[in-house]
Amino acid sequence: WVLNADRDLYQALVAKQAILTSAEGDPSAEEQLKAFRENVEQVRDRYTKARTLLEGNREAWEPYRAEGSSESVFAHFGILDRELPEWVRLSEEQMKAPRSAGSSGQIEDPAFKKVRGALNAIGEILDEGAARSAEENRAAMQRTERLVWVLLILFALLGLLWGAEPLAGIL
Repeated sequence: WVLNADRDLYQALVAKQAILTSAEGDPSAEEQLKAFRENVEQVRDRYTKARTLLEGNREAWEPYRAEGSSESVFAHFGILDRELPEWVRLSEEQMKAPRSAGSSGQIEDPAFKKVRGALNAIGEILDEGAARSAEENRAAMQRTERLVWVLLILFALLGLLWGAEPLAGIL
């Protein structure tokens, strides 16, 4: 869900930039505004689903951090809660402002970078958690495999010892 939210965020940015670079009264601007709003809503839906899933196992995810960050995945969701609405508000204001044909729009978008940074950090934390989980599963499987071999050898030895005694009476 996080990767898709990231994609939807970029699609919203593309729609915003298309509006900002279009001429006043351009008929495609209304379609782009609709695309912007739909993508923003998809971002919200997807990161909410991801957060809900992680909240179900909060104690396991709380210790994970993105490289170079002291914030937990849940703190980054909090950043999204604050920064996404701010980016949407600023973007809506920019898209409503008068513009001229061929204007370059806003190349630098610090509010977008904050939202994108939070999503990126969440993705990195999830990648780290998945990698650690896979490593822990591999180690558990190896321990189980070793235990099975020890038990097999033990039962084979017991079978030989137990099976040898009745044979001694026959011989």
